[in-house]
Amino acid sequence: LVRYNIIIIRMYIFSKDSPSLISPVLVTTKSIILPIITVSVILDIRKIQAVIIKIMKIIGFENR
Repeated sequence: LVRYNIIIIRMYIFSKDSPSLISPVLVTTKSIILPIITVSVILDIRKIQAVIIKIMKIIGFENR
């Protein structure tokens, strides 16, 4: 779960370098994933991780 936070932070830092390309994707990703991370504290983390992985694949961030 921490990995996804790090990815979002890295994306956020990177978006400052090239806002025109990354910002729309970043905003979409943050708006979807950050609430999921928040909810995952309450719900079953494994299920939420699977959802996050699916969403990230849909958006285009494959596991590296």
